[in-house]
Amino acid sequence: MRTFHIDKATVWTSDGNYDAYGNPYYSREVIDCRWEEDRRTRLNNDGEAFTSSATVFVDKEFPRGAWFKKGEHTETEPPSGSYEVKDYAETKNLRGTKTERHVIL
Repeated sequence: MRTFHIDKATVWTSDGNYDAYGNPYYSREVIDCRWEEDRRTRLNNDGEAFTSSATVFVDKEFPRGAWFKKGEHTETEPPSGSYEVKDYAETKNLRGTKTERHVIL
């Protein structure tokens, strides 16, 4: 279960606070990941069907509603072309010593 994180992505997550116009404030971080473009019809944890645009293998959990864009970006809000996290999954190896994490965009 070794995943090589050869790509970079910028992630925007909302801290739950909003400005006077109702727009969320975001924190931004650049992460190492493995980005795989794939369009598939999937079911989320609520059983709803959606079409994914990419699967991104990451080192930590990211919530639904976070935004990803491949590469390093400096914008304080997710720019156009960003993908919203629609689902998150973890898979452990048989011994339970390693975990593979990925977000579905």
